[in-house]
Amino acid sequence: MSAENEIAALKLLLTLCREGLNKYPQSYEEDLEKLKDSSLTYNERNCIIFRSGEKRVSQIVSNNNDRFISSLLNLQNRLLRY
Repeated sequence: MSAENEIAALKLLLTLCREGLNKYPQSYEEDLEKLKDSSLTYNERNCIIFRSGEKRVSQIVSNNNDRFISSLLNLQNRLLRY
């Protein structure tokens, strides 16, 4: 393993997360709003919860990807000094 490989994997993960988010017709925020609807069936509610969870994880990865890459580079630099 190398930092370069890990960075390439993170970039691929970022691409997949963004592509996945773009496939949903509703946003994460719209899902949260929909969950306030008391007329949802048990299955509808569970589907929205599951879908919104996928979206939230993808958002976290997308929003923090640069930080992950920067941390890897910093770690690599520190290890190379020893």
